[in-house]
Amino acid sequence: MDYQAINCMLSISNAPMLNPLTIELPSFTLFLVVNFILFLVVLIYCVLRFISNNLVISRFSFVITALICIFYQAPLVLFSNQLILALENPWIYAFYVNGAACILVFYTRASRSIDLKIGRIPIPDNFLLLYLSSVLIAFLSIYTYLIGIPWQCTGLYALLYDPWLTLLAREFGVKLIGSSLNTYSLGAYANTIAPIVALLSIWLMKASIAQRRFMWVISGLITGLLAVAGVLISGTKGLLMPMLLMLLIGAYFWSGTWFARIINVALSLSFVAASLIGFELFKERRSFVGTNYDFAACSVGAGTCTKSLDMLDSMKHRDFSLGLPSVFVKPIENRLICLCNNEGTVESCPKGALSGIRAGGIITDEAGGIFTDKLLIRSSTFAEAVFNRIFVVPFQVSVWYFMYTETETFNGWKTLPFSRRILGESLNMPELVYQKYGVIYSQGDRTITSTAPTSFLLSYPASLGWVGFVLALVCIVMLDAVLAILTAHIKPSLVPLLIGVVLIMSINFMTSDFVTVLISHGGAVGILLVGISGFLLRKNK
Repeated sequence: MDYQAINCMLSISNAPMLNPLTIELPSFTLFLVVNFILFLVVLIYCVLRFISNNLVISRFSFVITALICIFYQAPLVLFSNQLILALENPWIYAFYVNGAACILVFYTRASRSIDLKIGRIPIPDNFLLLYLSSVLIAFLSIYTYLIGIPWQCTGLYALLYDPWLTLLAREFGVKLIGSSLNTYSLGAYANTIAPIVALLSIWLMKASIAQRRFMWVISGLITGLLAVAGVLISGTKGLLMPMLLMLLIGAYFWSGTWFARIINVALSLSFVAASLIGFELFKERRSFVGTNYDFAACSVGAGTCTKSLDMLDSMKHRDFSLGLPSVFVKPIENRLICLCNNEGTVESCPKGALSGIRAGGIITDEAGGIFTDKLLIRSSTFAEAVFNRIFVVPFQVSVWYFMYTETETFNGWKTLPFSRRILGESLNMPELVYQKYGVIYSQGDRTITSTAPTSFLLSYPASLGWVGFVLALVCIVMLDAVLAILTAHIKPSLVPLLIGVVLIMSINFMTSDFVTVLISHGGAVGILLVGISGFLLRKNK
């Protein structure tokens, strides 16, 4: 790399938008005033609409409006100084964010006649039918995933038996395998099916305890725990968030009093928090690396040798890529090369492990302070992570897309879903944006499976301008119409499940493409599942 290129990279790396954002007092400018006023208008509108009718959150378009306000309008005010420095024309970005929010405000206001208006929401009449059918669908989803990814190659297996390879196993089981029915079934399970099963399991336990039906109490407990285990099968703890959202929605709408709501919300939070803590404790425990999870054998079995070798090679650019010290990468790579080149068998090829060395034994306090963190420090770190995931990361990544558009020339139509089928070529924007900006932000992590996805509400306008802006709004209105029709035809007792699906799907839309959420993240399956549940309950009334 020549001297000018080095200087260019250093100047880019010093840009505020390519480093962790910090809250600072914004400069008093017209840009700040306009964004702040529009943020307040949308915020007040959403709060007043919810107070007047809390069932308005069953409207997809309303939830999207509220989330745009939280995920993008609020950061637009908080980090206006950094945005002005990052973009040549920050007004364009602000226009698309505020414009989408304001147009949806007018739309939801004009179409308020289709808002759901019912009284107290009861528990479903045929609760056991709904519970058992959901458990059956959950079982089929996990079975479908395990057909393509053997149990010993899953992230959960690595978490239990080789915790330092959990993130490596996650990349294998989700990204290296590629899009297929197996990964689609996992996305639908984690984002829709498991949250519904967990909610129904907890309410089954609650009802059965009061009726002293202890067999159903045990059944609800087992299925609830298995639902959590199924979500963690890929080794991704973040997939527990949809379950938390569904539990909170059920606790709010299926509780008769505010006291019951508070108790049920607290229990829901405790349930998911305990699952997260258990995940972290398992992953952080001292263990030998590579002695149980055989990444090389899994790669050969799945036919991903080339992609696996490329990923391991990309992990060498920075220590602790995918949470793995670089000293452990070489043994895994040597075993993978041996197996992929047919130089030996699973038994004869060198083990992908450093025999006799525990992962915890080589980590300094600086690199592995997680072992000595106190509860207060850990709680503070978790709270900061949640804040960043809501108010910082989605906004920051979306700005990268506009930075990329300002500096690169490309065909925006090739960034859309199905462009490869229509145009014969496609551009993977999340990957391109990460390799240009995410690498700098992560201080050199060039892992090839790393991406920087953002909401279609901003990726479409970034690539296609006002045409993409209109396209994104049309997608929202069309899906809102479909969900409004579904809401009008299901029984009131199923409304909490529908609201949970809408909320989970909407939050996923804040960081992903429209088609990706519907297919890969199970949004379409969630809508279909609620519709089928409504049909079954009406038929068995």
